Amino acid sequence: MKKNKLLALILAVVITSLCFFPGAASCEKAVCARVKIEIEQELTLERVAFDARLTINNGLAGISLDNLAVNVTVKDEEENDVTDLFSIQVFSLDNISAVDGSDGVDPETTAEVHWLIIPSAGAGGENPAGKVYYVGANLEYEIKGEIQTMKVIPDAVVVKPQPLLTLDYFLPKYVYGDDPFTDEIEAAIPYPLGVRVKNTGHGTVKA
Repeated sequence: MKKNKLLALILAVVITSLCFFPGAASCEKAVCARVKIEIEQELTLERVAFDARLTINNGLAGISLDNLAVNVTVKDEEENDVTDLFSIQVFSLDNISAVDGSDGVDPETTAEVHWLIIPSAGAGGENPAGKVYYVGANLEYEIKGEIQTMKVIPDAVVVKPQPLLTLDYFLPKYVYGDDPFTDEIEAAIPYPLGVRVKNTGHGTVKA
C-alpha cells in the first residue's frame, strides 16, 4: 500500500469504434467503448487531497464526442451515496474546456481532466483502520446527436481518520526574573514547564 499523500485516481475511457451493422439492434447506432477506473493508491487520510485523472481517448475519425458531462460519485460499503463527504473540484483540463456538458472531445483526440478530491473531517469514521469507499463516475455525451451514457465501475479506497491532539500546558503561578524597576540585574530563575498531549481523535498518532 503506497503512502504518498497525493493519490492518483485514473479513469481511462477509450472510445474504440462506431458499430453500424444493419439489423444488429444491439450495436446499431451505438458506440463500442471500454471504461476503466483505477485507484493507484489504496489509502488516504481525512483532509488529505488526492488527484483524480480522467483520460478520454476518442479514436474515431471525423466523429466528435459532443456535450460531454462527467459526474464523479462516491459510495460507502452499503452503497449509500456519500459524495457530499468529499470535496471534488476540477483543477486541470487538457484538450477540453469543461466536463459539465458544454464541450466535447474532437475526433482522434485524447482529453485529460484532473480533479482534486479531499475527504472531509469525519469521513474516516471512528475505527483507526478507516472506512472503505467506492469511487466511480457517470458519463454522458452525444455522437451524431445520439445521447450515450455509461457508468464507470467503481474502485475502492480506504479513508483513515486523523488524530486530533489537545495540548495542556502547566507552569508555576509565579516565575522570577530581572526586576525592571531596579538598577541591579537579577538572574532569571529557571522554572519547569509541563505539557500534556491528549488524542481526542480516532486516528493513530505516530512519532
